[in-house]
Order: sequence, then structure tokens, then C-alpha cells
Amino acid sequence: MALLLVCPPMVRAGARFDAVLNCGADPSGAKDSAPGLNACIAGRSQAALYFPPGDYRLGSTITVSGHNVTLYADSRATATLWAYGCGDALRFSNGAQEIFNDSIRNLQIYGKGGCPQTAVHVVDGSWFEIDNVQIVGFDDAKELSVGVRTEGREGFHLTNSNIQANLPVSMGLNPNHPYIAADHVHIADLYSIVSGARAQNYHITLDAGVVVTNLTIDGQNPFARGCGILRWITAAPPVTVSSMLRISNLRFEQQSAGCGAQLDIEQPAGRPLQELLVENVAFNPTPGALRLINVDSVTIANSKNPSPSGGHLLDAVNLLFLDLRNNSVTSVNGKVFVDGRDLEGGYGHWIFGPARGKHCCDPDGVRSLDSGSWSRN
Repeated sequence: MALLLVCPPMVRAGARFDAVLNCGADPSGAKDSAPGLNACIAGRSQAALYFPPGDYRLGSTITVSGHNVTLYADSRATATLWAYGCGDALRFSNGAQEIFNDSIRNLQIYGKGGCPQTAVHVVDGSWFEIDNVQIVGFDDAKELSVGVRTEGREGFHLTNSNIQANLPVSMGLNPNHPYIAADHVHIADLYSIVSGARAQNYHITLDAGVVVTNLTIDGQNPFARGCGILRWITAAPPVTVSSMLRISNLRFEQQSAGCGAQLDIEQPAGRPLQELLVENVAFNPTPGALRLINVDSVTIANSKNPSPSGGHLLDAVNLLFLDLRNNSVTSVNGKVFVDGRDLEGGYGHWIFGPARGKHCCDPDGVRSLDSGSWSRN
């Protein structure tokens, strides 16, 4: 009797293809779908990979190396990728080559490994989009699992999603072009939970040496645990100066005590961050709001730093220019320090006069910190 082999239908480049019908994926979750998916999309560009409703077990990394490739489902609740392997669940990379215009939409990615995992890892990708994606379960015992990891290049958008991981978002150096690390990055409407036994990480971290140009974090709502919004500590000088970091419209609901400042930025001397804007942010009461070292220009506007925190609104070293507008603080934590000295004590030069309201607190201890602009000169 002749053996009849049934192969998945061929799919043309640029076409929509089905993970089950064309790639042999198992929507019941009983079998490992990774080998079939990898064989189906290896080296492919100009294609859309559709996941029908179901559960897809991934025993190893799914690698996308082409351009204009979209992984998607009908809606976020219908298709779940269950990641059992260590390392990356989805990796978008083409070695030393740039990739561009890839995206993930409407998928749920669930970490099931007992080892460090990363849900989505993008290397040297331009105009990459993650939209309406749920990433949960990335909370291994070693506290090293990551929701989304990017390593360059420009035009990275993470929107309308929620992430539960030891470290929700991590940004690293571009291995191909270090000076194009985080350029035109937009993180918007992200519901972020720092999970795990210790839960002492930040919601967003940038590796030392990452170069930032036009990084916007807008409408993020960290809910549970974690140290703060963002941490970016660089000891050695990066390849060029970073500029234009904007953090706006954020609110904390819960946060661990005992961590550092909720926005912690330390850049090396000679390579300061050029412009930082913090607006409409409701900081958590513990333990402090902003810690900045070697940042040239800072604007803090329409933000709130409530009691009972003993931390200050701002602790800065080597700050050149500060603009404060309509911030609500309490008498105990409304201090603004530069180089260890309280600005309200007369250090530096207030361009628009002394700190308004510094001697006049409301009965509940809340005051408006609207001091105009301060400069070192």
C-alpha cells in the first residue's frame, strides 16, 4: 500500500495564512505547535499569521526574521499561546540585519515555564507594534522573566495592552547600532503589574548605555507592587546624548514599600539627559517621587505627591534648569532638593520669584508647588 503524505497547503508571500490549516498548529494545546509554526514562517516576509480560537502550546521559541509579518487573532480572548520553553516565547530578529513593520495583535501569551522567560523579544526592529496583547504568568521563582524586551531601533509602539511579569518592559542596547536604541518609542495605555515573590523591580527599565530620543510613556497604570515607574542608571558614557523623555498621565494604585524613587534616572557626567517632562502623574505615597542625576532640563507639572511619604518630590544632582507648575504636595514631602540643598532655602535663582505658597499651607497640609522656573545660574 502506498503511503499518502498530507502536507499543509502552500501559502503565497503577502497572503494571510492560518496557523492550524497552513502550519499544522494544534488549537487544543495537547501537542507542541512550535515546530510547525517555525517551519511555516521561517524567513517569510509580507505575511499575516492568523491564530484561530484555541490554545497553542509552545515548547520552544517562535522566531520571525522577515519584514511586514503580523501575528494576530480575532480578539484578545480567543487565542492563547502557552509558553513552556525557557528563554523567548516570540523572538523577532534577523541577526545583524534590521527588521521592520512587524506586529502582534489581539493575542494572549501565558508563561508556564519554571525558568526565566521573555514573552516578546525584538532585536533591531523598526516600526514594530504590539497592540491589544495580554501577557501574564511571567513570574518565575528566579524573578528574571520579562514581558516585552526591545533592543532598538526606532518606532516601537506598545499600546492597549496589559503585562504581568517580574519585569514588564525592558529596553536594551541595539546590538547592531548602539546609537539607535530607543528612538521614537511610544508606550501608551499599558496596564502593568510587577509580579513575583519579591516584586521589587520597576515597571520599565532601561539598560545602562541605552540612548533615548523621543521616548513617551503615556497613560500607563501600574496596579500592583513594583518599585516605581522607570529606572535608568548609566555609569559609563553612552555613545551620544539622550533627549526628550516624556512621562505623563499615570496613576499608582498599589506599590511596594522600601524601594527607591519612583522615577530614578542617573546619567553620566558629560552625557546628561537633555529634556525630561513629567506631567499629570499621581505618585504613590512611598518612598519618594523623582531622583535625577545629570539631567539638564526638567519640567514637573500638574502632579501629586501625597502623604504619608517621607520622601521628597525631587532629589537631584547636577541639575541645570527646573520648571514647576501646579503640583499638589503635602507639607512633609514637598521638598525640592538639588545637590543636597533645599531650593526653598534660596539656593540657585528663581527666574519668576521665590517659591509661591511655601509658607502657606492649607489646613489639611496640602499646598500648591507652583514656583515658576529655577536655574543654577
